[in-house]
Amino acid sequence: MSEPAHILPFQPEVATEAPPAKRTPVKLPNFLSDGETEKLIETCRVLRQAAEHQAQSKRDAAARDELCVHLGLFAGLRVGEMCSLEIKRIDLAAGQLLVFQGKGAKDRYVPVSAKLAEVLRAAIGVSTDGLLMRTARGEALTVDTAEWRIERLGKLAGFGRKLKPHTLRHTFAVRLVNTGTPIHEVRDLLGHSSIAVTDVYLRCTTQRLRAAVDRL
Repeated sequence: MSEPAHILPFQPEVATEAPPAKRTPVKLPNFLSDGETEKLIETCRVLRQAAEHQAQSKRDAAARDELCVHLGLFAGLRVGEMCSLEIKRIDLAAGQLLVFQGKGAKDRYVPVSAKLAEVLRAAIGVSTDGLLMRTARGEALTVDTAEWRIERLGKLAGFGRKLKPHTLRHTFAVRLVNTGTPIHEVRDLLGHSSIAVTDVYLRCTTQRLRAAVDRL
């Protein structure tokens, strides 16, 4: 019996390849080398010493600039966290500071190193309350002003690229990785919600890779 005319012969489906998913390029964070880090710290020290014979407002600004740099390099604070840091959240006796309601409305404790403690102690003096970062008028230091001041320090240090507050934070993270700090501890110190965000710092150092190659 012949097939009815209205029924078409079976046509097998031809499989089509799905287009390859676009990969998001991984951009490495900008950070300072050890030499650049030391040069920036030295620039802050020289500027602070030079300001000792100037007006009080100049002395305060130089000391505040040095403090911003140390909070970024040795505590990994975001610029907004620097500007909102309250003196009562700093416990030098316990060697820690509290980042209160940081990004994502999360609190975290950050250990205070000896280098940072020295600068914090000088900045706090006898004060027990209020914001750590204040202008000559006693007002809160704004994020825009802090960013401008840090960019200025980069120029004075002779860097060929723009220095941003987040560059200091990236440098803190990379130095932690270089010293063998486990990545989950780096995540906690930075206040990241996901380890995937912190993993990028593993790509910024060849020290651990060099050690692996040297074992061959």
